[in-house]
Amino acid sequence: MEKPEIIPIKNDIIFHDVINADDMDTIEWIVMQILGCNYEEIHGKVTVQNIRLTRNRKKERSKYVDLKLEYNSEIIIIELNCNYNSNPIRNIEYILSALGKSYDFPNEKQTSKKPYSKPVRGILVNLNWYRESANDKKTKIPGKDITLWNYPKYSKYDGYYLKIIDINLDFYSTLKYNSIKKEDKFFKLLTIDNKEELNNLVKDEKLLSHYQKRLIDLSLDKDYWEDIMSEEREEFFRKQNLYIDGYDAGADEKAREMILEMYNKHIDIKDIADISKLTIETVQNIIEEYQSEKENS
Repeated sequence: MEKPEIIPIKNDIIFHDVINADDMDTIEWIVMQILGCNYEEIHGKVTVQNIRLTRNRKKERSKYVDLKLEYNSEIIIIELNCNYNSNPIRNIEYILSALGKSYDFPNEKQTSKKPYSKPVRGILVNLNWYRESANDKKTKIPGKDITLWNYPKYSKYDGYYLKIIDINLDFYSTLKYNSIKKEDKFFKLLTIDNKEELNNLVKDEKLLSHYQKRLIDLSLDKDYWEDIMSEEREEFFRKQNLYIDGYDAGADEKAREMILEMYNKHIDIKDIADISKLTIETVQNIIEEYQSEKENS
């Protein structure tokens, strides 16, 4: 693969190296983009939850999400994937686990001493790149797909408690910087592969000066690029081996567990299908199979 002028953020290794807790200006800028707030509201109030966000050595892979941030009553989890069709179940587990510390998710038939004890909201941002083999599907996926899980009607709170934002980075990579909406600048920034677009995109964004310098320095480092390509190849073969060893079967079981967890929390089947990227019929079959198992046990 030919080395680009500017390295686009196409895997979690580069993501960790360029966007981390050592540069809170960039972190605050990202939160501003996601929440649509201004600098005065955000400055000094954002914390990074991932203690292993920055790698300590080459080839170290974090066991955590790419970026977990907290601001006031918002928990923001950003996950960089390499395939839009990758299984989203793991990412949803992360965000539900974080929200579970604030909510016990009661339903109409159950009472809770502290249902929805505080109005914490979760935002999961899935940043997705396609594999080369998925070229025929790229144009069928929207640039941004947003799913909201609203508070139940019996809750004293309004609006959503979980927002899931699925981003097709291949889509944003085809757009010119001057055609990007203000709220989508972050997504375009990750796809840039040349200095001209990078300079144009960040020229009015003072908070991105450190990010800009860091990205350019890494892009000029020939050894860094070769290391990234080497790790990319290793990761590809690792995933191939996992597939051969039955990875898909394990992923399917994990998806089933997550679907049943959402069902038991009285989340609508259509919403479950939207989140899990499965058809309503598939979700219904899993639920019916589960109900049958319960009746026969």
